[in-house]
Amino acid sequence: MRRWSWIGLAAGLGLALIDFGSAALLDIRIERRGVSLIVPAFALFAVTFASLGWIAGRLAEALAALRESERRALEIEKLASLGRAAAAVAHEVRNPLGVIRSSAALLLERSSIEDGEQGKAARFIVLEVDRLDGFVRRLLDFARPLTPERRPTDLRMLLERVQMLAGPTLELTISGSPDRPAVDADLISQAVLALALNAREAAGESGRVRVEATAQRNTLRIEVADDGTGIGKSDADRIFEPFVTTRPSGTGLGLPTAQRIAEAHGGSLRLEGHGLGPEGRGARFILEVPA
Repeated sequence: MRRWSWIGLAAGLGLALIDFGSAALLDIRIERRGVSLIVPAFALFAVTFASLGWIAGRLAEALAALRESERRALEIEKLASLGRAAAAVAHEVRNPLGVIRSSAALLLERSSIEDGEQGKAARFIVLEVDRLDGFVRRLLDFARPLTPERRPTDLRMLLERVQMLAGPTLELTISGSPDRPAVDADLISQAVLALALNAREAAGESGRVRVEATAQRNTLRIEVADDGTGIGKSDADRIFEPFVTTRPSGTGLGLPTAQRIAEAHGGSLRLEGHGLGPEGRGARFILEVPA
């Protein structure tokens, strides 16, 4: 963040140097009692312009910090509103859903209707109630504040856990320092699994999905890439917004949740357009957290 201060300082010194060079080219002289004052004048200009540049840089940094604070405050307010709405939904919906599911399950216990129309309807009710309950649970998880519990983590074990849940054809690559990164293993695996499942659906049954992790001394970097159709520019600008999804069965909470997990660790999640397909077709997500 301090780079703008140094840029302003360098710009001020550069401007003073340009003025000094222009004065030399125009043969402008500054004298007092026969003594040349061009060098002291240049030094005065340099200090003045450099100071102004430094102040301008600090103001730019303060403005950027203010905008970031406003963005985070707005995000916190949105999550608070979503949390209140999720709590209301959970209170009003989950109990009736539980009653409906129990009733349908009770019908399924009667062997006489197992293979009839009533049995099919009861199984359909159970499946749909479970789907709705899962959505409410994900909504509550998304609205809940995240507090990572950092512990030294076996990176290979974490990724093999993701591979087991996402599918054995998932390609894994691990490189970098052998040190165990200090992260919340459950949250990071949740984020990587969401990225891997999205990539698997985009790539299709015969497509490629690769998870590449690099653990350095200070940073854990995990890339999830596929050779699917990629993400269009109009969708790329909104994919991290809650409830925005390009999948017919998607909830639009996977990527926003993964981003929240990265930010809760003090890191970031971003999309890059270089996938595994020909000419970079597909998508690549990069998750980076301090480790």
